[in-house]
Amino acid sequence: KATEAFFPDDPSNVYHSYINDHLKFRILHGGRDVTHVHHQHAHQWLQSPNSDEGSYLDSQMISPGASYTLEMVYNGSGNRNKVVGDSIGDVLRIGLNKDLKRKLLIAFGMTGFVCLLLFLFAGLFSYSSPYDGELPEWFTKALREDRMALFRSDAIRSFGFILAVVVLLFFDVPRKISPAGFFAFLIIAILIDLVVIDKRYFANDKYLRKRDNSRFVPWPADEAILKDKSYYRVFNLGDFYEANTSQFHHSLGGYNGVRLKRYQELYDSCISLEGEQLIAAAQAGKIEFKDFGVLNMLNAKYFIYGQEASSFIPNPEPNGSAWFVKGILPVTSPNQELVRTSKVQTRDTAVVDINKFKLSSNTFGFDSQATVTLADHNPYWMQYESQSATDGLIVFSEIYYPKGWHASIDGKEVLILRTDYVLRALEVPAGKHVIEFKFVPMPYVIGDKITMASSWVLLVLLLGSLGWTWRRQKI
Repeated sequence: KATEAFFPDDPSNVYHSYINDHLKFRILHGGRDVTHVHHQHAHQWLQSPNSDEGSYLDSQMISPGASYTLEMVYNGSGNRNKVVGDSIGDVLRIGLNKDLKRKLLIAFGMTGFVCLLLFLFAGLFSYSSPYDGELPEWFTKALREDRMALFRSDAIRSFGFILAVVVLLFFDVPRKISPAGFFAFLIIAILIDLVVIDKRYFANDKYLRKRDNSRFVPWPADEAILKDKSYYRVFNLGDFYEANTSQFHHSLGGYNGVRLKRYQELYDSCISLEGEQLIAAAQAGKIEFKDFGVLNMLNAKYFIYGQEASSFIPNPEPNGSAWFVKGILPVTSPNQELVRTSKVQTRDTAVVDINKFKLSSNTFGFDSQATVTLADHNPYWMQYESQSATDGLIVFSEIYYPKGWHASIDGKEVLILRTDYVLRALEVPAGKHVIEFKFVPMPYVIGDKITMASSWVLLVLLLGSLGWTWRRQKI
Protein backbone atom coordinates (compact mmCIF):
# COMPACT_ATOMS: atom_id res chain seq x y z
CA LYS A 1 0.00 0.00 0.00
CA ALA A 2 1.33 3.46 -0.93
CA THR A 3 2.30 5.56 2.10
CA GLU A 4 3.25 8.83 0.43
CA ALA A 5 2.40 10.69 -2.77
CA PHE A 6 5.33 12.32 -4.53
CA PHE A 7 4.74 15.21 -6.96
CA PRO A 8 0.99 15.48 -6.22
CA ASP A 9 0.81 18.58 -8.43
CA ASP A 10 1.83 16.51 -11.47
CA PRO A 11 -0.43 13.45 -11.82
CA SER A 12 1.08 12.48 -15.19
CA ASN A 13 2.66 9.14 -16.02
CA VAL A 14 6.09 10.76 -16.49
CA TYR A 15 8.56 9.50 -13.87
CA HIS A 16 10.68 11.99 -11.94
CA SER A 17 14.35 11.39 -11.31
CA TYR A 18 17.73 13.09 -11.52
CA ILE A 19 19.73 13.03 -14.74
CA ASN A 20 22.42 10.29 -14.65
CA ASP A 21 20.72 8.68 -11.67
CA HIS A 22 21.35 4.96 -12.11
CA LEU A 23 18.01 3.40 -11.24
CA LYS A 24 15.59 0.70 -12.27
CA PHE A 25 11.83 0.75 -12.58
CA ARG A 26 9.59 -2.13 -11.56
CA ILE A 27 6.37 -2.13 -13.59
CA LEU A 28 3.30 -4.04 -12.34
CA HIS A 29 -0.06 -4.28 -14.12
CA GLY A 30 -2.70 -4.15 -11.40
CA GLY A 31 -5.69 -4.22 -13.72
CA ARG A 32 -7.93 -7.15 -14.59
CA ASP A 33 -9.09 -6.97 -18.18
CA VAL A 34 -7.13 -4.68 -20.49
CA THR A 35 -3.64 -5.26 -21.90
CA HIS A 36 -1.57 -2.06 -22.14
CA VAL A 37 1.56 -0.89 -23.91
CA HIS A 38 3.87 0.75 -21.36
CA HIS A 39 5.85 3.64 -22.80
CA GLN A 40 8.67 5.61 -21.14
CA HIS A 41 8.67 8.99 -22.80
CA ALA A 42 12.02 9.67 -24.52
CA HIS A 43 13.77 6.84 -22.64
CA GLN A 44 14.94 3.35 -23.49
CA TRP A 45 15.73 0.22 -21.52
CA LEU A 46 17.13 -3.23 -22.14
CA GLN A 47 14.76 -6.04 -23.01
CA SER A 48 17.01 -8.44 -21.04
CA PRO A 49 18.01 -6.54 -17.86
CA ASN A 50 21.06 -8.69 -17.13
CA SER A 51 22.51 -8.58 -20.64
CA ASP A 52 24.20 -5.59 -22.23
CA GLU A 53 23.56 -7.23 -25.61
CA GLY A 54 19.78 -7.19 -25.18
CA SER A 55 17.46 -5.28 -27.50
CA TYR A 56 16.71 -1.62 -26.76
CA LEU A 57 13.04 -0.83 -26.12
CA ASP A 58 11.02 2.33 -25.57
CA SER A 59 7.67 0.55 -25.16
CA GLN A 60 6.62 -2.88 -23.99
CA MET A 61 3.28 -4.71 -23.83
CA ILE A 62 2.09 -5.76 -20.37
CA SER A 63 -0.92 -7.96 -19.54
CA PRO A 64 -3.04 -7.96 -16.35
CA GLY A 65 -1.05 -9.37 -13.42
CA ALA A 66 2.28 -9.26 -15.30
CA SER A 67 5.37 -7.35 -14.22
CA TYR A 68 8.90 -6.64 -15.43
CA THR A 69 11.95 -4.54 -14.63
CA LEU A 70 13.15 -1.59 -16.67
CA GLU A 71 16.92 -1.15 -16.62
CA MET A 72 17.43 2.31 -18.09
CA VAL A 73 20.26 2.84 -20.56
CA TYR A 74 22.33 5.84 -21.65
CA ASN A 75 23.93 6.48 -18.25
CA GLY A 76 20.91 5.85 -16.09
CA SER A 77 17.93 8.17 -15.88
CA GLY A 78 17.66 10.63 -18.72
CA ASN A 79 18.43 9.94 -22.36
CA ARG A 80 20.70 10.93 -25.20
CA ASN A 81 19.19 14.43 -25.10
CA LYS A 82 20.20 14.74 -21.41
CA VAL A 83 16.68 15.85 -20.56
CA VAL A 84 14.61 14.41 -17.72
CA GLY A 85 11.17 12.90 -18.14
CA ASP A 86 9.21 13.62 -21.29
CA SER A 87 11.66 16.02 -22.91
CA ILE A 88 9.23 18.18 -24.89
CA GLY A 89 6.52 17.96 -22.27
CA ASP A 90 8.86 19.01 -19.45
CA VAL A 91 10.25 21.94 -21.43
CA LEU A 92 6.74 23.23 -22.04
CA ARG A 93 5.65 22.55 -18.47
CA ILE A 94 8.59 23.71 -16.32
CA GLY A 95 10.51 25.88 -18.80
CA LEU A 96 14.23 26.06 -19.50
CA ASN A 97 16.91 26.46 -16.87
CA LYS A 98 20.07 28.48 -17.48
CA ASP A 99 22.01 25.52 -18.77
CA LEU A 100 19.34 24.54 -21.28
CA LYS A 101 18.95 28.15 -22.39
CA ARG A 102 22.68 28.28 -23.03
CA LYS A 103 22.49 25.09 -25.09
CA LEU A 104 19.46 26.47 -26.94
CA LEU A 105 21.40 29.58 -27.91
CA ILE A 106 24.35 27.46 -29.04
CA ALA A 107 22.05 25.35 -31.22
CA PHE A 108 20.44 28.50 -32.61
CA GLY A 109 23.83 30.03 -33.30
CA MET A 110 24.95 27.00 -35.25
CA THR A 111 21.78 26.50 -37.33
CA GLY A 112 21.10 30.20 -37.77
CA PHE A 113 24.69 30.85 -38.79
CA VAL A 114 24.48 28.13 -41.45
CA CYS A 115 21.26 29.65 -42.84
CA LEU A 116 22.73 33.16 -42.98
CA LEU A 117 25.96 31.83 -44.48
CA LEU A 118 24.01 30.12 -47.25
CA PHE A 119 22.03 33.31 -47.85
CA LEU A 120 25.08 35.57 -48.07
CA PHE A 121 27.24 33.27 -50.19
CA ALA A 122 24.51 31.79 -52.39
CA GLY A 123 26.36 33.11 -55.45
CA LEU A 124 29.15 30.57 -55.00
CA PHE A 125 27.03 27.74 -56.43
CA SER A 126 26.60 27.13 -60.17
CA TYR A 127 22.83 26.38 -60.22
CA SER A 128 23.25 24.49 -63.48
CA SER A 129 22.55 20.94 -64.62
CA PRO A 130 23.98 18.74 -67.38
CA TYR A 131 20.83 19.35 -69.44
CA ASP A 132 21.16 23.14 -69.46
CA GLY A 133 23.61 22.96 -72.37
CA GLU A 134 20.71 22.07 -74.66
CA LEU A 135 18.97 25.39 -73.88
CA PRO A 136 19.67 28.91 -75.21
CA GLU A 137 22.18 30.98 -73.23
CA TRP A 138 19.68 33.73 -72.39
CA PHE A 139 17.29 31.14 -70.99
CA THR A 140 19.88 29.30 -68.86
CA LYS A 141 21.08 32.63 -67.42
CA ALA A 142 17.54 33.53 -66.31
CA LEU A 143 17.06 29.97 -65.02
CA ARG A 144 20.20 30.16 -62.86
CA GLU A 145 19.06 33.50 -61.44
CA ASP A 146 15.68 32.01 -60.53
CA ARG A 147 17.32 29.02 -58.87
CA MET A 148 19.61 31.28 -56.81
CA ALA A 149 16.64 33.43 -55.74
CA LEU A 150 14.77 30.31 -54.58
CA PHE A 151 17.84 29.11 -52.68
CA ARG A 152 18.20 32.43 -50.86
CA SER A 153 14.52 32.63 -50.03
CA ASP A 154 14.63 29.09 -48.58
CA ALA A 155 17.66 29.97 -46.44
CA ILE A 156 16.09 33.12 -45.00
CA ARG A 157 12.74 31.38 -44.49
CA SER A 158 14.43 28.60 -42.52
CA PHE A 159 16.25 31.20 -40.42
CA GLY A 160 12.95 32.94 -39.66
CA PHE A 161 11.25 29.74 -38.48
CA ILE A 162 14.23 28.76 -36.31
CA LEU A 163 14.42 32.25 -34.77
CA ALA A 164 10.69 32.27 -33.97
CA VAL A 165 10.80 28.92 -32.14
CA VAL A 166 13.96 29.86 -30.22
CA VAL A 167 12.45 33.15 -29.06
CA LEU A 168 9.28 31.42 -27.87
CA LEU A 169 11.23 28.78 -25.93
CA PHE A 170 13.83 31.18 -24.50
CA PHE A 171 11.24 33.56 -23.04
CA ASP A 172 9.03 30.72 -21.74
CA VAL A 173 6.14 31.73 -23.98
CA PRO A 174 4.65 28.18 -23.93
CA ARG A 175 4.28 28.43 -20.13
CA LYS A 176 2.87 31.94 -20.25
CA ILE A 177 0.19 31.07 -22.78
CA SER A 178 -0.25 27.28 -22.85
CA PRO A 179 1.49 24.27 -24.37
CA ALA A 180 -1.54 23.84 -26.62
CA GLY A 181 -1.08 27.38 -27.93
CA PHE A 182 2.58 26.70 -28.62
CA PHE A 183 1.77 23.53 -30.54
CA ALA A 184 -0.91 25.43 -32.44
CA PHE A 185 1.74 27.96 -33.46
CA LEU A 186 4.01 25.14 -34.66
CA ILE A 187 1.20 23.56 -36.68
CA ILE A 188 0.29 26.89 -38.30
CA ALA A 189 3.97 27.60 -39.09
CA ILE A 190 4.40 24.17 -40.67
CA LEU A 191 1.23 24.62 -42.73
CA ILE A 192 2.41 28.04 -43.93
CA ASP A 193 5.75 26.54 -44.90
CA LEU A 194 4.06 23.71 -46.78
CA VAL A 195 1.73 26.08 -48.62
CA VAL A 196 4.56 28.41 -49.65
CA ILE A 197 6.65 25.54 -51.03
CA ASP A 198 3.74 23.67 -52.62
CA LYS A 199 2.55 26.76 -54.48
CA ARG A 200 5.79 26.67 -56.46
CA TYR A 201 4.58 23.48 -58.09
CA PHE A 202 0.80 23.78 -57.67
CA ALA A 203 0.00 27.40 -58.35
CA ASN A 204 -3.51 28.79 -58.79
CA ASP A 205 -3.40 28.22 -62.54
CA LYS A 206 -3.00 24.48 -61.88
CA TYR A 207 -6.41 24.21 -60.19
CA LEU A 208 -9.04 24.41 -62.92
CA ARG A 209 -12.72 24.01 -62.18
CA LYS A 210 -13.45 23.21 -65.81
CA ARG A 211 -11.63 20.94 -68.22
CA ASP A 212 -9.68 22.79 -70.88
CA ASN A 213 -10.88 21.43 -74.20
CA SER A 214 -9.51 24.30 -76.28
CA ARG A 215 -7.25 21.94 -78.22
CA PHE A 216 -10.36 20.17 -79.54
CA VAL A 217 -11.77 22.32 -82.31
CA PRO A 218 -14.80 21.11 -84.28
CA TRP A 219 -14.21 20.67 -87.97
CA PRO A 220 -16.70 22.19 -90.41
CA ALA A 221 -17.90 18.61 -90.97
CA ASP A 222 -18.58 18.26 -87.22
CA GLU A 223 -20.52 21.51 -87.16
CA ALA A 224 -22.66 20.39 -90.07
CA ILE A 225 -23.43 17.03 -88.44
CA LEU A 226 -24.23 18.67 -85.08
CA LYS A 227 -27.24 20.36 -86.65
CA ASP A 228 -28.92 16.96 -86.39
CA LYS A 229 -30.27 16.83 -82.81
CA SER A 230 -31.44 13.20 -82.88
CA TYR A 231 -29.63 10.29 -81.19
CA TYR A 232 -27.06 8.69 -83.50
CA ARG A 233 -23.38 7.76 -83.84
CA VAL A 234 -20.57 8.93 -86.10
CA PHE A 235 -17.84 6.80 -87.64
CA ASN A 236 -14.54 8.38 -88.72
CA LEU A 237 -13.44 6.44 -91.79
CA GLY A 238 -9.94 7.92 -91.66
CA ASP A 239 -8.83 6.96 -88.16
CA PHE A 240 -10.80 4.74 -85.79
CA TYR A 241 -8.63 5.66 -82.76
CA GLU A 242 -8.59 9.46 -83.07
CA ALA A 243 -10.24 11.47 -80.26
CA ASN A 244 -11.64 14.53 -82.01
CA THR A 245 -14.83 12.79 -83.19
CA SER A 246 -15.56 11.50 -79.68
CA GLN A 247 -15.29 15.04 -78.34
CA PHE A 248 -18.32 16.24 -80.33
CA HIS A 249 -20.34 13.12 -81.18
CA HIS A 250 -21.33 9.67 -80.01
CA SER A 251 -18.54 7.92 -81.85
CA LEU A 252 -17.91 4.32 -82.88
CA GLY A 253 -14.18 4.83 -82.35
CA GLY A 254 -11.75 6.74 -80.16
CA TYR A 255 -8.89 5.60 -77.99
CA ASN A 256 -9.53 3.75 -74.75
CA GLY A 257 -6.99 1.63 -72.88
CA VAL A 258 -9.75 -0.56 -71.42
CA ARG A 259 -11.95 -1.16 -74.46
CA LEU A 260 -14.11 -4.26 -74.13
CA LYS A 261 -12.52 -7.29 -75.77
CA ARG A 262 -15.71 -8.16 -77.65
CA TYR A 263 -16.00 -4.68 -79.13
CA GLN A 264 -12.37 -4.77 -80.24
CA GLU A 265 -13.00 -8.15 -81.85
CA LEU A 266 -16.07 -6.73 -83.58
CA TYR A 267 -13.96 -3.88 -84.94
CA ASP A 268 -11.17 -6.17 -86.13
CA SER A 269 -13.57 -8.61 -87.83
CA CYS A 270 -16.48 -6.44 -88.99
CA ILE A 271 -16.32 -2.68 -88.45
CA SER A 272 -12.95 -2.15 -90.15
CA LEU A 273 -13.96 -4.41 -93.07
CA GLU A 274 -17.28 -2.64 -93.61
CA GLY A 275 -15.48 0.71 -93.39
CA GLU A 276 -13.16 -0.33 -96.22
CA GLN A 277 -16.09 -1.61 -98.26
CA LEU A 278 -17.97 1.65 -97.69
CA ILE A 279 -15.00 3.69 -98.94
CA ALA A 280 -14.70 1.49 -102.03
CA ALA A 281 -18.44 1.78 -102.72
CA ALA A 282 -18.32 5.57 -102.30
CA GLN A 283 -15.41 5.81 -104.73
CA ALA A 284 -17.39 3.70 -107.18
CA GLY A 285 -20.36 6.03 -106.73
CA LYS A 286 -22.80 3.35 -105.58
CA ILE A 287 -23.48 2.66 -101.89
CA GLU A 288 -26.06 0.11 -100.77
CA PHE A 289 -26.39 1.16 -97.12
CA LYS A 290 -28.56 -1.81 -96.17
CA ASP A 291 -25.57 -4.10 -96.88
CA PHE A 292 -23.60 -2.64 -93.96
CA GLY A 293 -25.40 -4.53 -91.21
CA VAL A 294 -22.85 -4.03 -88.42
CA LEU A 295 -22.51 -0.28 -88.99
CA ASN A 296 -26.29 0.01 -89.18
CA MET A 297 -26.85 -1.93 -85.93
CA LEU A 298 -24.37 0.44 -84.21
CA ASN A 299 -26.60 3.34 -85.34
CA ALA A 300 -23.87 4.94 -87.46
CA LYS A 301 -25.79 7.72 -89.19
CA TYR A 302 -22.80 9.72 -90.45
CA PHE A 303 -19.39 8.73 -91.84
CA ILE A 304 -16.66 11.38 -91.67
CA TYR A 305 -13.73 11.25 -94.09
CA GLY A 306 -12.35 14.82 -93.87
CA GLN A 307 -12.60 18.23 -92.23
CA GLU A 308 -14.54 20.17 -94.83
CA ALA A 309 -18.25 20.85 -94.32
CA SER A 310 -19.14 18.40 -97.06
CA SER A 311 -16.64 15.70 -96.04
CA PHE A 312 -19.12 13.26 -94.57
CA ILE A 313 -21.56 10.67 -95.86
CA PRO A 314 -25.07 10.55 -94.34
CA ASN A 315 -26.54 7.09 -93.83
CA PRO A 316 -30.28 6.99 -94.57
CA GLU A 317 -30.73 3.44 -93.22
CA PRO A 318 -29.28 3.09 -89.70
CA ASN A 319 -31.20 0.73 -87.45
CA GLY A 320 -31.73 3.51 -84.91
CA SER A 321 -31.42 3.38 -81.13
CA ALA A 322 -33.69 0.28 -80.86
CA TRP A 323 -35.88 -1.89 -83.10
CA PHE A 324 -38.13 -4.95 -83.18
CA VAL A 325 -36.65 -7.84 -85.17
CA LYS A 326 -38.61 -10.28 -87.32
CA GLY A 327 -36.76 -13.35 -86.03
CA ILE A 328 -33.65 -14.80 -84.43
CA LEU A 329 -30.74 -16.84 -85.75
CA PRO A 330 -29.59 -19.24 -83.01
CA VAL A 331 -25.87 -20.12 -82.74
CA THR A 332 -23.93 -22.21 -80.26
CA SER A 333 -20.50 -20.51 -79.98
CA PRO A 334 -18.99 -17.01 -79.91
CA ASN A 335 -17.21 -17.58 -83.22
CA GLN A 336 -20.48 -18.49 -84.92
CA GLU A 337 -22.14 -15.47 -83.35
CA LEU A 338 -19.47 -13.11 -84.70
CA VAL A 339 -19.48 -14.63 -88.21
CA ARG A 340 -23.28 -14.68 -88.49
CA THR A 341 -23.57 -11.10 -87.22
CA SER A 342 -21.36 -9.92 -90.09
CA LYS A 343 -23.58 -11.65 -92.67
CA VAL A 344 -27.22 -11.08 -91.62
CA GLN A 345 -29.53 -8.12 -92.10
CA THR A 346 -29.33 -6.92 -88.50
CA ARG A 347 -32.50 -4.82 -88.95
CA ASP A 348 -34.54 -7.99 -89.41
CA THR A 349 -32.58 -10.77 -87.64
CA ALA A 350 -30.94 -11.04 -84.22
CA VAL A 351 -28.08 -13.51 -83.69
CA VAL A 352 -28.29 -15.16 -80.24
CA ASP A 353 -25.94 -17.66 -78.60
CA ILE A 354 -28.53 -20.10 -77.22
CA ASN A 355 -25.92 -21.88 -75.09
CA LYS A 356 -25.57 -18.67 -73.04
CA PHE A 357 -29.07 -17.22 -73.19
CA LYS A 358 -32.36 -19.08 -72.98
CA LEU A 359 -35.27 -17.57 -74.87
CA SER A 360 -38.91 -18.23 -74.09
CA SER A 361 -39.37 -19.06 -77.76
CA ASN A 362 -37.24 -19.35 -80.88
CA THR A 363 -39.89 -17.53 -82.89
CA PHE A 364 -41.53 -14.18 -82.21
CA GLY A 365 -44.45 -12.40 -83.72
CA PHE A 366 -43.74 -9.28 -85.72
CA ASP A 367 -45.98 -6.25 -85.93
CA SER A 368 -45.00 -4.09 -88.88
CA GLN A 369 -46.55 -1.09 -87.09
CA ALA A 370 -44.63 -1.69 -83.84
CA THR A 371 -42.55 1.21 -82.55
CA VAL A 372 -39.79 1.69 -79.99
CA THR A 373 -38.29 5.12 -79.31
CA LEU A 374 -35.62 6.51 -77.02
CA ALA A 375 -37.52 8.90 -74.73
CA ASP A 376 -34.67 10.13 -72.51
CA HIS A 377 -31.13 9.22 -71.59
CA ASN A 378 -27.92 10.08 -69.78
CA PRO A 379 -24.68 8.09 -69.39
CA TYR A 380 -26.16 6.02 -66.51
CA TRP A 381 -29.82 5.74 -67.49
CA MET A 382 -31.85 5.18 -70.66
CA GLN A 383 -35.62 5.16 -71.07
CA TYR A 384 -37.51 3.77 -74.06
CA GLU A 385 -41.19 3.60 -74.97
CA SER A 386 -42.45 0.64 -77.00
CA GLN A 387 -45.76 -0.39 -78.52
CA SER A 388 -46.59 -3.61 -80.37
CA ALA A 389 -49.61 -5.76 -81.07
CA THR A 390 -47.60 -8.97 -80.45
CA ASP A 391 -44.87 -10.23 -78.17
CA GLY A 392 -41.51 -9.42 -79.67
CA LEU A 393 -37.74 -9.14 -79.27
CA ILE A 394 -36.25 -5.64 -79.16
CA VAL A 395 -32.58 -5.11 -79.97
CA PHE A 396 -30.99 -2.01 -78.43
CA SER A 397 -28.00 -0.33 -80.04
CA GLU A 398 -26.10 -0.29 -76.76
CA ILE A 399 -23.20 -2.47 -75.63
CA TYR A 400 -24.09 -5.52 -73.54
CA TYR A 401 -22.36 -5.20 -70.16
CA PRO A 402 -23.97 -7.30 -67.41
CA LYS A 403 -21.64 -6.10 -64.64
CA GLY A 404 -23.67 -3.02 -63.89
CA TRP A 405 -26.55 -2.53 -66.34
CA HIS A 406 -30.02 -3.59 -65.18
CA ALA A 407 -33.21 -3.51 -67.23
CA SER A 408 -36.87 -3.17 -66.27
CA ILE A 409 -40.18 -3.18 -68.13
CA ASP A 410 -42.83 -1.05 -66.45
CA GLY A 411 -40.73 -1.12 -63.27
CA LYS A 412 -40.27 -4.91 -63.18
CA GLU A 413 -36.68 -6.10 -63.59
CA VAL A 414 -36.06 -8.42 -66.54
CA LEU A 415 -33.11 -10.37 -67.91
CA ILE A 416 -30.90 -8.64 -70.49
CA LEU A 417 -29.96 -10.86 -73.43
CA ARG A 418 -26.86 -10.48 -75.57
CA THR A 419 -27.42 -10.42 -79.29
CA ASP A 420 -25.37 -9.63 -82.41
CA TYR A 421 -22.18 -10.35 -80.43
CA VAL A 422 -22.14 -7.03 -78.51
CA LEU A 423 -25.66 -5.59 -78.25
CA ARG A 424 -28.50 -5.86 -75.73
CA ALA A 425 -31.93 -7.37 -76.31
CA LEU A 426 -35.14 -7.81 -74.31
CA GLU A 427 -38.19 -10.00 -74.74
CA VAL A 428 -41.09 -7.55 -74.57
CA PRO A 429 -44.77 -8.53 -74.28
CA ALA A 430 -47.48 -7.07 -76.47
CA GLY A 431 -48.85 -3.67 -75.59
CA LYS A 432 -47.46 -0.30 -74.60
CA HIS A 433 -44.51 -0.31 -72.19
CA VAL A 434 -41.83 1.83 -70.59
CA ILE A 435 -38.39 0.21 -70.70
CA GLU A 436 -35.50 1.43 -68.57
CA PHE A 437 -31.81 0.61 -68.38
CA LYS A 438 -29.91 1.72 -65.29
CA PHE A 439 -26.19 1.40 -64.59
CA VAL A 440 -25.93 0.19 -60.98
CA PRO A 441 -22.66 -1.74 -60.41
CA MET A 442 -23.29 -3.68 -57.19
CA PRO A 443 -19.65 -3.78 -55.94
CA TYR A 444 -19.62 0.02 -56.03
CA VAL A 445 -23.08 0.38 -54.50
CA ILE A 446 -22.32 -2.06 -51.65
CA GLY A 447 -18.90 -0.53 -51.06
CA ASP A 448 -20.39 2.96 -50.98
CA LYS A 449 -23.00 1.90 -48.40
CA ILE A 450 -20.35 0.22 -46.24
CA THR A 451 -18.18 3.34 -46.43
CA MET A 452 -21.09 5.58 -45.50
CA ALA A 453 -22.13 3.34 -42.59
CA SER A 454 -18.53 3.14 -41.35
CA SER A 455 -18.22 6.93 -41.48
CA TRP A 456 -21.37 7.35 -39.38
CA VAL A 457 -20.17 4.72 -36.88
CA LEU A 458 -16.81 6.49 -36.53
CA LEU A 459 -18.57 9.84 -36.07
CA VAL A 460 -20.85 8.40 -33.37
CA LEU A 461 -17.87 6.79 -31.61
CA LEU A 462 -15.94 10.06 -31.74
CA LEU A 463 -18.81 12.11 -30.35
CA GLY A 464 -19.49 9.44 -27.74
CA SER A 465 -15.83 9.40 -26.67
CA LEU A 466 -15.78 13.18 -26.37
CA GLY A 467 -18.99 13.15 -24.35
CA TRP A 468 -17.74 10.36 -22.08
CA THR A 469 -14.44 12.18 -21.50
CA TRP A 470 -16.23 15.45 -20.74
CA ARG A 471 -18.56 13.69 -18.30
CA ARG A 472 -15.65 12.00 -16.48
CA GLN A 473 -13.87 15.32 -16.13
CA LYS A 474 -17.00 16.89 -14.60
CA ILE A 475 -17.35 14.00 -12.16
